[in-house]
Amino acid sequence: MRDHPLKIFARTHSMTLADFASAAGISRMTLHRVIRGENTTLNLLRRLSDATNGVVTVEQMVAAPSPERAA
Repeated sequence: MRDHPLKIFARTHSMTLADFASAAGISRMTLHRVIRGENTTLNLLRRLSDATNGVVTVEQMVAAPSPERAA
């Protein structure tokens, strides 16, 4: 299974997910919910995309496989 684009972004920028969440102004648990495909909003996805300077798009996050969908 492929990693979520936000995980890839954090890894390639030598950041932990906690570091990335902090930089994006959200909690670590909120970031984990997004990665799992749980209860998110378009505004949150846009905020996360902005935190990556557009490297990760909303479309990529929406299309990303979540662990629940992959099972």
